[in-house]
Amino acid sequence: MAEDGDLLYYPVVAFTLPNGVESETEGEGLSRPPHGTQEGDRTGVVYDPAAPSSIVLPSLLPGRLKTREILAWCVASITLGLVTYQVLVDAF
Repeated sequence: MAEDGDLLYYPVVAFTLPNGVESETEGEGLSRPPHGTQEGDRTGVVYDPAAPSSIVLPSLLPGRLKTREILAWCVASITLGLVTYQVLVDAF
């Protein structure tokens, strides 16, 4: 649970190290499960060889826009452009 009391989701990944040792590790807590993911999905894992339980899941890093987010930004931009155009036409 987060400090503010919200529920957190912890992705659990299992992977095999180059020496053949299997590792199962919990990732950082997320405020919501990643959209479209389900148990058994495959993902890339970046880990510290000195501490294999210290992992990063690149697919969950912030800053990666999904198709739905890009579409929403496009619609918002076009709408803002049309509203601005209409305001300017009405003003002059």
